[in-house]
Amino acid sequence: MSYLYSALSSFFLLPNYDDNDDATDQLHYRFTSCLLIVLAMIVSFKQFGGRPIECMVPEMFSSAWEQYAESFCWAQDNYFIPFSDDIPDDIESRQKSRISYYQWVPFFLLTSALSFQIPYYLWRIMSHRSGIRLQSIIEHVRDPKNVMPDVRRCTLRMLTVHIENALKFQRRVCKKNLKPHKILLFLNLPYTSNYISVLYLIVKCLYLANVIGQFLVMNFFLETQTKDSLYGWHVLRSLLNGTQWHTSGFFPRVTLCDFEVRVMGNLQRYSVQCVLVINLFNEKIFIFLWFWYHLLTLVTLSSFIYWFSMISLPCFSKWFITRHLELADMPFDAKESRDDVRRFVGEYLRADGVFVLRFLNMSTGVIFTSDLIASLWRSFYGVEDRRAELSAQQQNDDSNTLLNVPPKEETSLFIRATGAEIFKRNKLHTLVTVNDVQVSEQFLLCS
Repeated sequence: MSYLYSALSSFFLLPNYDDNDDATDQLHYRFTSCLLIVLAMIVSFKQFGGRPIECMVPEMFSSAWEQYAESFCWAQDNYFIPFSDDIPDDIESRQKSRISYYQWVPFFLLTSALSFQIPYYLWRIMSHRSGIRLQSIIEHVRDPKNVMPDVRRCTLRMLTVHIENALKFQRRVCKKNLKPHKILLFLNLPYTSNYISVLYLIVKCLYLANVIGQFLVMNFFLETQTKDSLYGWHVLRSLLNGTQWHTSGFFPRVTLCDFEVRVMGNLQRYSVQCVLVINLFNEKIFIFLWFWYHLLTLVTLSSFIYWFSMISLPCFSKWFITRHLELADMPFDAKESRDDVRRFVGEYLRADGVFVLRFLNMSTGVIFTSDLIASLWRSFYGVEDRRAELSAQQQNDDSNTLLNVPPKEETSLFIRATGAEIFKRNKLHTLVTVNDVQVSEQFLLCS
């Protein structure tokens, strides 16, 4: 299937294939689209390269008349009357049993293939608007040069800086409540901390809505809404019970066709019996698609529930980060670092950060993902430790500065107490050391 997909991509029928996406997504935009295009080609070869319909005409018809009758009946709608029923004389009654889908099967299949591509293109276009370049990250991780230690360290550092800058920007926008777009407020969504994760859930919903919509469109196209809305089950039940096509009316092989011919200025109406050979293929194709769509619906629904749980429930995010930190080459105790993991996930990575790491783990494997999470962990808590050191150093510098502040030439009140000298100065906070005793005093305003 990969070779076939590549061949179709070369003819611009499908997008260039990459296996960075979820397997369920690939079932939609890759496998199902490719399958529908192949089926459309098979039907087209029979429809345009062979004889999709053959009609039994009166003996007086010449070969030209026979060809005309078959071409007319193919282009015009046929109608199906079971062999056990009489053909009604009323023309309008015959039209109630008409079938007209067989000419448009290739175009219907190609349109369905295109509909399975729409969520894929939406994800590719909209995900690039975020500051986190997910596809670029995956491409850098999959670079074969990463087998070299120096290149691998450089890639880790580069991706750490990229993700860190994107997360900082999101936190800054959220903290300051910035809105770069004042009029079109929806354009500010890519700057939020859950843009990519919510977008991915929306794409999952579109995949699910598309495959469910295919059932409705297929029923309308095959004109089965007046017979049996679950025609796939009906056809399968008919086959298991031994009911033949000439009784069920689904994908009939033998149909009737009415046409008029001018003979000597008069209209002559003929009713001929035709064999729709193409329905041999159509029956198998649509039965297979019916049950394939059922399976695809269940798989897509399961995938949506999985990703919704992973994104919306914080416990899964903390478990994911903890598991990879334990696998990383660094000292880590899950029990002692429980609060640190909670801060790392809730305040630093947030929804999009965890989603990108989870997506990277799905596409590239657990080894590089664990190293990248460890690098982000060191970067986050390295900055935190540095901030704490700078804060402590700043406090010490302030204390030393206050110790060296020269007293102002102002009126003072001198007090002696237990060998210590305490000065009350106007509008000052200072530390005074007298007789090796350091006293902290808040000076009161002098009257």
